[in-house]
Amino acid sequence: MARSLQKNGLKIDLYYTFSSRDKAPFLEELLEITSRLDNFRLFPYGADQEGFITCQAIINKGGSLIEKNLFLCGPPIMISSLKNQFKKVGIPKKNIHSEEFNYL
Repeated sequence: MARSLQKNGLKIDLYYTFSSRDKAPFLEELLEITSRLDNFRLFPYGADQEGFITCQAIINKGGSLIEKNLFLCGPPIMISSLKNQFKKVGIPKKNIHSEEFNYL
């Protein structure tokens, strides 16, 4: 999806989580995409350095989440945890979208 992004009115922040930088597929390509699009910001987030991503970490890096649509993709435990955190800070359920997957 990032490959198809264009310069337009949409502003996208991607919080790309991974266990360690050497296990972050496409990280270099995503960094290259951010270098040419001013409406796409990438926030690499390594669990080995920063722990698991949280709602507060997202707010600290990117600002307020109020009135934003949040799209989550990841393992069920991560999705569930973030949804609960987002609800606690007042993000409406209708603004939270998710796709869950499991590692084999």
